[in-house]
Amino acid sequence: MKQRKGWGAAWVFFLNFCNRHRDNDRGRNIPSSGIAMANAGSGAIISFLLGGLISIATAISMTELATGMPSAGGSYYYISRTMGAAFGAVIGLGSWLALVFKGTFALIGLAEYSQVFYPLPIYLVAAVTGVLLLIINYRGAKSSGSLQNIIVVILLVILVIFIGKVSFMVKPDNFFPVASHGITSIITTTGIIFISYLGLAEASAVAEEVKNPSKNLPRAFIASAVIVTLFYVGIMAVVVGFSGSEGTASTVTPLADIAGLIAGDSGKLFIAFAALLATLSTANGAILSSSRFPFAMSRDALMPEWFVMIHKKYETPYNAILVTGSVMVALLFLFDIEQLARLGGAFNILIFILLNAAVIILRKRTLPGYEPTFRDPFFPFTQIFGVVGSLLLLPLLGGLPLLFSVLMIFAGAAWYMFYGKEKAMPAYNLFDLLENNVERVSLNQSLLAGYLYRFQILDMNGTFLNWQTSWAMRLSACM
Repeated sequence: MKQRKGWGAAWVFFLNFCNRHRDNDRGRNIPSSGIAMANAGSGAIISFLLGGLISIATAISMTELATGMPSAGGSYYYISRTMGAAFGAVIGLGSWLALVFKGTFALIGLAEYSQVFYPLPIYLVAAVTGVLLLIINYRGAKSSGSLQNIIVVILLVILVIFIGKVSFMVKPDNFFPVASHGITSIITTTGIIFISYLGLAEASAVAEEVKNPSKNLPRAFIASAVIVTLFYVGIMAVVVGFSGSEGTASTVTPLADIAGLIAGDSGKLFIAFAALLATLSTANGAILSSSRFPFAMSRDALMPEWFVMIHKKYETPYNAILVTGSVMVALLFLFDIEQLARLGGAFNILIFILLNAAVIILRKRTLPGYEPTFRDPFFPFTQIFGVVGSLLLLPLLGGLPLLFSVLMIFAGAAWYMFYGKEKAMPAYNLFDLLENNVERVSLNQSLLAGYLYRFQILDMNGTFLNWQTSWAMRLSACM
């Protein structure tokens, strides 16, 4: 399943800055730069900076984990190998659902932005786009990654042009006072906008398909986090400097409004086109990344073996891609997509916390085969900052996202207990790792598997008559 994978896919939340996304039936808005300004005024610049620093800290931790374990599944694989299969079941299922929700939401956003250029039924556009992206991903990560890279390059050019033009019209007095709405508003606004950074963890799901991971993964994760942060903060700075905190607080589409003032209707179309590309990239990245979670879980016996099958021609986990893409399209017609997209925010912050904690654990304990080529020079301060910062933001996301996280923890634990407990990998758990018993537990499981295989006998019809239970009991009694 080796394919070349570009690193541009990691930052695809530009749509939160570009225009207001509106559900046609309900008229509700998603977080944008305008809403951030309404909550924190000029302090919104600091809010995006804080969010970026937390994401950079997590990207550094993720880089160390990925270079030591460059496998499909990303956060699922890193956390399961550090904390055990039970944690893996929770993270795998939750991450898959959160990405599917986000991808479905992006399809609706793309369909709505397309109305600016040519009016067509929104759900038809969303469904057709979802099917086309499914086909692209079915044919290989190389095709999907090339699409991501093209989109990201165009978006970067648009952002550079926007920031460059508006920066010449900035009024320095508009930046003061720095915290016009108070310090508390800066923290709460960071919680609101932090969802804009959560896509950075997606790229790790396809780490197994990256060529030369020891060299390219650090570039991908850290560079993506830094670039995203610089552009987000840069956009907020020119928006505040151009309009002032009160001017931008009165609109939820500050970029489009500013572009309209500078270049008329063509400027607004320019920004709408950027938003269209961003939602396309988000939906494509969601299918590409989320499909790797059932694939990786299947390899660890936490999902049916059907998900691990690789296409002979395209070398992709085609069953996992088909199911993921189909669910994403089906959700368009079944649920309130905006609310589903919001639910995954708290769970993704939980993943950020566990990724940072995993680096701390693996620095203090020995995991056989784990030899990262990149090691954070600022350990453990980076990880402590990532954990504490994420914990502070977690309660700011609201009750429903937190409830979703709790439900996913129970659902993942139940799935592990009833489906994967006796067979899932890894055999060890967090306590085994903390006590440095990983090798002994793994050896015992290998011996058990060998005994079970040896004492299977084949009858004349080719069916197995297993003595597994009795020999398993005898062997476990000797351990």
